[in-house]
Order: sequence, then structure tokens, then C-alpha cells
Amino acid sequence: LLLYAFWQRAFKSGGFNAGVSDLSAFVTPYDDESVDSYETGFKSEWFDHRLRLNVNAFFAEYSDLQRSAVTPSLSAPSGVVTVVTNAASVESYGLEIEASARITPDFTVFSNVGWNPAKYSEYCKDINGVSASPLPLPGQVACGPAVATTPPGNFIVPTDNSGLHTLRSPEWDTTFGASYDVDLADAGGLTFNTSVNYRSEAWTQLLNLPYSHREPMTIW
Repeated sequence: LLLYAFWQRAFKSGGFNAGVSDLSAFVTPYDDESVDSYETGFKSEWFDHRLRLNVNAFFAEYSDLQRSAVTPSLSAPSGVVTVVTNAASVESYGLEIEASARITPDFTVFSNVGWNPAKYSEYCKDINGVSASPLPLPGQVACGPAVATTPPGNFIVPTDNSGLHTLRSPEWDTTFGASYDVDLADAGGLTFNTSVNYRSEAWTQLLNLPYSHREPMTIW
């Protein structure tokens, strides 16, 4: 039985928007994206190593996530450019369980269960693009003052997008399976294996547009 706990800090380097045509955006860098990760759990084997059970709980706090955002521009014809900024924070937490049981010397069953309801804890940016009104779109909530752009009459409206689903993060990811070994003596051996994996729904696009919704999927 091994008990453990740890904390770690990691980062993704900052940079600058090399491909943007607006000088102000070009010379304005974005900062590192960072994460503080905490994890605790145990790894264990029981009944003369016939049962393996590993469990861990985790919490990770991502800060200054690098996301695309609409910003004012004095030189772009549209009055705005889309650039990478430090736009959001995410809390990711959950539980992972791994189990494997050798029922007989030749037959083993196994399972892995992962639960991770990751969510934005902060996401205040204009992700809709320039609009002709300083008010947010219906169903959205402003989280900062509207900014006028050029040409006159256009606005960037920061809205609270913390209700969006995080990218490519299904809440459930589970696998169940079994394997059977056949001893062929001097000829070697054969292993027959089957497993089923289930992943809950996920979104693959930042704005959670309908085309990016991936339905729950099961693979055998």
C-alpha cells in the first residue's frame, strides 16, 4: 500500500501575435499560462497480488489561459483584430479509479473510471466580435464596460462566458474489460482481450458552437 500526495506548478510560455497586422497588438505580448495541481491517493495490491486498486483525487487551477479575443485596432479596416490574450481561468477537479482482478491464473478483469467536471471560474472577454450596440447580446451578461472602436458606432462588449464548456474535456471517461491467457507451452502463448470505453459529451470549439458538440461515444 502506497499513500502519496503532491503539489506541482507548471506553465505554458507566453508569446506575441506574430501574424496580426495591427502594430499595437503585435508589440503587446501575452503572459504565461500557469497551473497549480494538487493530487492525493493510494496505490495498492491485495490478496497475494491478485487485486490491484489505485485511487486518486485531484484539483488543478489554471490561470491566465491563452485564448483568442477580439480587441480594438486603430489600423485594421474593421476596427478590431482577433489576438491571443490571457482571457480565462479554469478549475479542473475529479477522481480516478483503476482496478484489476486476476480471477484465475489465466483470466483477468479490469476497469478504469475517470470523473472530471472541469469548468471556467472566470472568462470575461468579447468572443462574439464587434457589434453596433454597447449592450450584450440577448442571453449574455456584460462583465466590463463596452469599448468603442473605429470606425465610430462599433463596440467591443466584454461578456461573462464562464458558463461555456471547457474544450475537449468529457466529464466521464470509463473503460471495462477482460483478458484471457492461453499457454501454448514451447510455442509461446496467446492473449485474448476485449474492452469497452465510454466517454461523455464534449465540445471541440471555443464558443461551443453546435457543430463542435461531440455526442457521448462508446467504443468496443
